[in-house]
Amino acid sequence: MAAPKLSTNLSCGLVGLPNVGKSTIFNALTCMHVPAENYPFCTIDPHVGMVAVPDSRLDALQALSHSKKAVPAAMQFVDIAGLVKGASEGAGMGNAFLQNIRDVDAILHLVRCFDSPDVVRADGEIEAMVDPAGDAGVIDTELLLSDLQTIERALGKLKRKSDPELASALTYTLESLQSGVPARRLKLETEAALALRPYNLLTAKPVLYLANIGLGDDPYSTNNAHVAALHEYAASDGGGAPVAVVCAVLEAELMQMDDAAERNEFLTELGLLSEGAASEVGDSDGGLALGVVVRAAYKLLDLQTFFTTGPQESRAWRVRVGGDAAAAASVIHTDIGKNLVKAEVVSFDTLIEDGGWAEAKAAGHLRTEAKDYLMHDGDVCHFLHSGGR
Repeated sequence: MAAPKLSTNLSCGLVGLPNVGKSTIFNALTCMHVPAENYPFCTIDPHVGMVAVPDSRLDALQALSHSKKAVPAAMQFVDIAGLVKGASEGAGMGNAFLQNIRDVDAILHLVRCFDSPDVVRADGEIEAMVDPAGDAGVIDTELLLSDLQTIERALGKLKRKSDPELASALTYTLESLQSGVPARRLKLETEAALALRPYNLLTAKPVLYLANIGLGDDPYSTNNAHVAALHEYAASDGGGAPVAVVCAVLEAELMQMDDAAERNEFLTELGLLSEGAASEVGDSDGGLALGVVVRAAYKLLDLQTFFTTGPQESRAWRVRVGGDAAAAASVIHTDIGKNLVKAEVVSFDTLIEDGGWAEAKAAGHLRTEAKDYLMHDGDVCHFLHSGGR
């Protein structure tokens, strides 16, 4: 199925069975303090948090251009109430839960991958057994059942003779869902995919599985049977969705530390202090979970970052991989994209190495590109359009 249209504010919904650490991870992502207790349905109404996407390249551009301010890209996280079996029929938070998922661009599916004798299940039982594939399957099945209801209702209302193409797309989707195939795996022609978009199918949304491990647990699937089980599920029943590893207990510990030196010492002792490339989106600032989730979400949604910079502001923007200069300019303003004449482009690394825009131009590194130029991550741009610059 074709990639869904992104909302203005990139939104990721955090879902999972009750009491698997969603609210703790949400707090870590957003630096908020919503309730995170050990009982089912601690979260009832969805909590929403908007966070700046950490990217040290933006700070470097602000310093280079002496910009009055730096404006990072933003990402919205929604902590959605825990789901239980039967939600598509109204059990638990039921329809309210499912409607909240319809409003997000991507689903972050948190799955318990840690051993504990104290976890309270949705049925009130204390259950030590860990079943990542089974737990993930509960939610995925409910999303699929909800989509089945949506498609069945649509077919019931459709006058097939008046719109045979839509009827064909709906019928194919129905048969696929009945076979257990999520909508995101369907091979549809562009027209059919666009025709189905208004139905906002839950299983059409990109999914990132988050394996919530215990403090000190090995994050690698080669050494962690729970993480390996989730990888196996995600590759098959999960439709080939990616998996990232987080630790809610670790994030909770970090949230109690206000001193950066104390945090760094704690992470160093655990061998977790990131020394990755600081230029990569999600690598600087924020908690560990934020960096992990942002990088994974950008990859999941085929997003890349480009920049504009000047004395007034340096700003990070995002455009889909494969997007051209006109698409990037449209992110800034639709009129700029529509009336784009050309773009002046230089890579972030080259601009920093040259020491500024004028220096990059003098060195012949500043390129003039047409509106069909394919954007690259880290491009720094000036867009020239018929209405001005």
